[in-house]
Amino acid sequence: MEFKEDLEEARDEAAKKDFTIQSLKDQLSRAGGGRSDSVDATALVDLASRADPPLPLQCIDLIEKAYGDRCIVLPSARSSAGHMGFLYGRELIGLLKRLVTGYRSKLMEGGDNLARAVFGKSEYAAKESETVMGNKAMRRQRTFVYEGEEVEMFRHLKIGVDADVTRTIRVHFHWDANKGKIVIGYCGGHLSVSSH
Repeated sequence: MEFKEDLEEARDEAAKKDFTIQSLKDQLSRAGGGRSDSVDATALVDLASRADPPLPLQCIDLIEKAYGDRCIVLPSARSSAGHMGFLYGRELIGLLKRLVTGYRSKLMEGGDNLARAVFGKSEYAAKESETVMGNKAMRRQRTFVYEGEEVEMFRHLKIGVDADVTRTIRVHFHWDANKGKIVIGYCGGHLSVSSH
């Protein structure tokens, strides 16, 4: 009788462990967003070896395919990136890669104060100016729909400072701490500020 009880307990324990393992596998699968896309090696080599720089839309597509478990690119980012004839696509890919790897890791480890060190001062801004923050229309330009909600995205990456869209770009993003993902809401020209 005693052996029978021990056997029953062992079976219950094994069933619980099987359930936990399956649950963790399901969570891991969902963490990747259920994406089956993988980076096409030929397309990657073509992109890396071509003489002209990749366009912003190609940059964010590549980053999402390579790091889909760490980031989400919103339709608003694709739309804004599709209108850019930006000249520094290789630099943009480098910034985006650091955003979804080093910055994200440091953010999870110790928050934005630790994470911002991944970028130089001219590459990253944690917020907007007081003028922008106090202007309803400018705040609206930095608001993007994510999972049915309007989310203000003031954190941004930056390359260049002039109004020339071939030399200047901004990438506004949000940190979804619950999912552990960087959400890219915008990838385009410098949005309105008081001096533009």
